[in-house]
Amino acid sequence: MLSSLQVLDTDTFAFCCSSGRLGLVDTRQKWAPSENLSPGPGSTGRQWCAEAGGRGPGPSIARLGSDGQLCLLDPRDLCQPVSSVQCPVSMPSPAFSL
Repeated sequence: MLSSLQVLDTDTFAFCCSSGRLGLVDTRQKWAPSENLSPGPGSTGRQWCAEAGGRGPGPSIARLGSDGQLCLLDPRDLCQPVSSVQCPVSMPSPAFSL
C-alpha cells in the first residue's frame, strides 16, 4: 500500500509504501524504478512514510517509521542511508476497563 508520493521535478517522483519500500521513478526511462525493497531487518509490523525536500544540489528523502526510526537518504543511492536516528515515540496508554 502506498503511504506517500512526492514529485521531485518535472520528470521524477519518489514513492514510499507503508511496508518501507522506497523508490524513485524517472518518466524519461523505461519502467524500472530505482528502489530500496525494504528498510532492513526487524522492520516487520512498522508503518512507514517518506517526504522529499531539502536544500543544496539535490533533494533528500526522509523516511520515518511508526517506531520512530528516521532515515535520511540520497535519491542517488536508496540502499544506504546518509544518516539514521531513533526518535523518541510516545506510546498510547492501554484502554482501561471499568
